[in-house]
Amino acid sequence: MNQIFLKKTNELTKDEVRQICILFHEVFPKHVMTVESFLHRYVRTPFGYSIHALLKDENDNIIGNHNLVPYYYVFNEKQLMFAYGGGTMIKKEYRNFFTYERLVRQSQSFAVNEGCSFLMGFPNENSYPIQKKGLKRRDIGNLSTYMLPIRVGNIKKGLSCLNFLSVFAANIWLALSVFSASTKVFQSLVHKEYTSFRKYRYIESDSNKKEYRFVEKGDIYGVYRIMDYEKVKTAFLLDVYPLSKKNFDYVVRTMCKQSKDLHIDAVMYVGHLPFTPMTLIKVPEKLEPKKFHFVGTIFDHDLIDERIFDIKNWEVSLADYDLV
Repeated sequence: MNQIFLKKTNELTKDEVRQICILFHEVFPKHVMTVESFLHRYVRTPFGYSIHALLKDENDNIIGNHNLVPYYYVFNEKQLMFAYGGGTMIKKEYRNFFTYERLVRQSQSFAVNEGCSFLMGFPNENSYPIQKKGLKRRDIGNLSTYMLPIRVGNIKKGLSCLNFLSVFAANIWLALSVFSASTKVFQSLVHKEYTSFRKYRYIESDSNKKEYRFVEKGDIYGVYRIMDYEKVKTAFLLDVYPLSKKNFDYVVRTMCKQSKDLHIDAVMYVGHLPFTPMTLIKVPEKLEPKKFHFVGTIFDHDLIDERIFDIKNWEVSLADYDLV
């Protein structure tokens, strides 16, 4: 009989971590997970641990795993524990909705006992209907995509002859953004607790080197990462603090200057913005390269109300989960 065991990261044995990594390679053969990168990913939180639901067979072999990663968030000026789910994997021969649901439900119960008030997730197109119908997750909204194409020929094959013109146009576009004058700082009803988030989210190690880059000037703070996204060299903007239109456009201009010699093809921001930036163009929904669904479940109704299910009340971006 298969059993589920619930543990914090620091309670996992060395053999359990090793088995999780082996299962990860089996389920996600195109990706890499080492013991070191696993521990780095799940220990480096403000709580010093994440939550793991391990599905084991009668021989004590791990055949499934679901993780919840806790962080401090602020709702209506109250600091609370939120968590996001991810890294779910089940051996093919045991894979079905009921097994998946057991893993998720039991990890949620464990998280509630630890004081978690809200669970959020960013399901892909395959898992979105399962989370909505099977797990009764509620929509918060979809993240929008903002983009500045720099080398259009590297984005759209066959247009390489236009790269010179598109680089020139992008530079003009960025130069004009110095007239971005709105200094209004937006403080959303729901947002990450910035001090602990910055301390743990962007920590790197030799085994988990994502090469985050930073823009810092006075109290302005920005984070981005350059990576290949569908064969396009993309600079992903993750975080801007304090969030204002002027600060956002300053960070985009600065990251482009810092990356000039790296010949990036595009700048991209995925998230919700309460303003229209001058530096990036909002991609129409029909043309977005990928849908970013955003869903959640309230655990503590005494502390959180229905306003949390309106993305307009959130400051949220790719920084809020570890895809980038």
